[in-house]
Amino acid sequence: MISIGNIKQFKVSFWTIHISGWLAFMAVDLVINYYKFNNVTDFLIWFDSDIMGFITISILRYYYRRVFKYKKKIINQFSIILIASLAGGVVWFFLRGFSHLLFFNSLVINFRNYYHVFTEPYGLPASIFWLVAPVLGWSLAYIGIKYYLSLIEEMNKSHEMEIQAKNAQLKMLRYQINPHFLFNSLNSIQGLMYKDTDRADLMLTELSDFLRSALLTESEIFIALKDEFETVNKYLFIEKIRFDERLNYKIRLPERLSGCKVLCFLTQPFVENAIKHGMKSNPYGMMDINIIVSRIKDHLFIRISNTGGWIDNDEKSGTGIFNARERLSTAYNDNFDLAFIKEVAMVNVVIKIPYHE
Repeated sequence: MISIGNIKQFKVSFWTIHISGWLAFMAVDLVINYYKFNNVTDFLIWFDSDIMGFITISILRYYYRRVFKYKKKIINQFSIILIASLAGGVVWFFLRGFSHLLFFNSLVINFRNYYHVFTEPYGLPASIFWLVAPVLGWSLAYIGIKYYLSLIEEMNKSHEMEIQAKNAQLKMLRYQINPHFLFNSLNSIQGLMYKDTDRADLMLTELSDFLRSALLTESEIFIALKDEFETVNKYLFIEKIRFDERLNYKIRLPERLSGCKVLCFLTQPFVENAIKHGMKSNPYGMMDINIIVSRIKDHLFIRISNTGGWIDNDEKSGTGIFNARERLSTAYNDNFDLAFIKEVAMVNVVIKIPYHE
């Protein structure tokens, strides 16, 4: 059955992912550098350094949001990430140096931590590299997650547009059905108008009630089975007024299945065809119609049976059946079956659709 929300987007705030990810990085970094801690001050210096890294990439996030606001080529995106990560590593390097000097107020500590950077060969590039690496990893993760969420959002939008298009098609097909049964009913009233004005008047009243009921569900795609059969029952009662004792009908709907959701006006075209062809093929123009609903596992079965023989559809009847099949296909994709079972003195239409509460 068509429903919106088959694709669900898992929404988590940026800061939840950001803070959780950086805490995980700090945990790994702590394990790697734990052996270097000689006292509490060393631990605080390490902690301060990682906090400066957190601030650096938090600032970098706002830069990425502006830069990647518009689509760019992959090669350009990767170049931007590399350059921004390098710049982020440099900023982190100087931020932590300034922070150490500011908070610990010790040139000795600062000199001890940064002496090798400026005295050893490649000390400064190597130090910056070890800061660039986590920034680059974070940047790739941030862009990757952002694109993944954007992809999920696009899939949701695409799915919703597909649902809306299918719903529009179903409504269009339904509007094609409505004039069809209205035309049949008006023909029936016309047939009685000059023969039995009281019955014609009753039939017109019932038709008004029937149309009022149909209009109440005009915007609905799926309705409860009891509501579907209430409409069918009104239609059959109108035909009963016309044919009197020549038409008998019975609807068997178990209470436990009455709330099942089905395509609106699902059975109407088949009931109309049953009356139209049943009256022609039955001896003396008398017929019985039986509608039986059952459920087997995850499928609902609706059987519409009428006495009489099979008559090949004319153009109008064929259009109605084709329309009904199109609606079933649009609403249920391939998860339905429509079978016509022809017996000697009985014609059966069996509709198999998924069971949905």
